[in-house]
Amino acid sequence: MNVLLSIKPKFVEEIKNGNKKYEFRKSLFSKKNLDKIEKVF
Repeated sequence: MNVLLSIKPKFVEEIKNGNKKYEFRKSLFSKKNLDKIEKVF
């Protein structure tokens, strides 16, 4: 299963600039069998 997460634009910019390395989520996925997570900017 592939997953697409929404990230606020200000956090995407911080990740791209190197100021932020991870984006933590408050809630977990409902499905536990994840094959792959891809980054889309």
